[in-house]
Amino acid sequence: MQHFSRLLIILFLFSWFQSTAQHFVLYGERNLNDTILSIYFDRNGKPYPDFFIADSALNISAGSLDTFYLNNPNEFAAICSLYKCRFSDYSISNISILNDSIFQTNADKINNRTKEVMVPTFMIHGFRKSYVNKPGVFTSVIDYGLLMEAINRLSTEKHSYIRVFWDGSYLDISEGVKQMKQIFTVFEKVQLNAISVGYGLRQILSRTHSPEVNIISHSLGAAVVTNALFDTTVNNYPTPNNRNINICLIAPAISGIEAFNCYYSRKSTFPYKKSDNYNLFVLYNKKDFVLRKKDYFLELFGPGPRKHGNTTLGCNANNEAIKLKDYFIQHFPNSKITLINMTDLIDKCHHLRCYCEGENLKTLVHLMNHTNVNSNRNKNLNN
Repeated sequence: MQHFSRLLIILFLFSWFQSTAQHFVLYGERNLNDTILSIYFDRNGKPYPDFFIADSALNISAGSLDTFYLNNPNEFAAICSLYKCRFSDYSISNISILNDSIFQTNADKINNRTKEVMVPTFMIHGFRKSYVNKPGVFTSVIDYGLLMEAINRLSTEKHSYIRVFWDGSYLDISEGVKQMKQIFTVFEKVQLNAISVGYGLRQILSRTHSPEVNIISHSLGAAVVTNALFDTTVNNYPTPNNRNINICLIAPAISGIEAFNCYYSRKSTFPYKKSDNYNLFVLYNKKDFVLRKKDYFLELFGPGPRKHGNTTLGCNANNEAIKLKDYFIQHFPNSKITLINMTDLIDKCHHLRCYCEGENLKTLVHLMNHTNVNSNRNKNLNN
């Protein structure tokens, strides 16, 4: 009887592990020789080292690098040695030093790769993006490829792309209604991941030296961006001082005014209140069925854009995007905000691939080029 009870406990733990582990998006077994600049974050916003870590070990650690370091002292010591840290024992302060070394290494790669006439362009994916290839799934890797192709096709500038991969969870919804209901619960939890990742990304953006930077996000990636660029009331890491930063939010799965009321809360030496170095672009789609949280065909069923995480900005629910622009005029008069209505081009689609088709991003890319320092300088030289 005792053995039977133990068996039941093991089966329960196994089934629980199976149901929860699928939500993590893990990057420990990625190709360490990838030629495209990429930054990888766990669910707590901690940076992945350039070190092979078995996904099975990360799963056991609940997708947390800190927990993995605690449970695997030999690997932790090897990673510390790789980043020339003068310690090998696990402690909170040692992890902080190690993470700072990883952040600085990533920033150095970006600064060394970015040439004078190239614009570092950060790309941030959204919720429920698999990293590993799955049948019929557009992974974050595929999405980034489509976005880079679209920008290169439409831009006159040369870009140094930086892919930002983060644990935005992955939940297979191919099995139907049950998973569709579960997705709202998972989405609520992932918003906390986005905040933590934003704090981590801030530590790299603030060390990027280029006079201009492009930051392009899709869907919940907007929450990563907003937490990276402003609101130092909770996290006091420095915000970037680059002369010109284009912030492009494609179908942002966030609120409007509520998400930006701390826009001027920054730790920066740039005189942003007099002449802002941030240029904000919001691409919204009033028919986006994902952000509206309504069924695709009848548009009658679903919780709506304000429940289970506010997504009103990206679908302009109740004119939220328009209200945000008015809010900027009143509270941030020296800051630029540009709204781009994509409704007629995209219809109900939420996927990044729909935005990357044809010339759908032509207006955005043109406006980005117009604000960029290098682009304006080259135009003057040509004239």
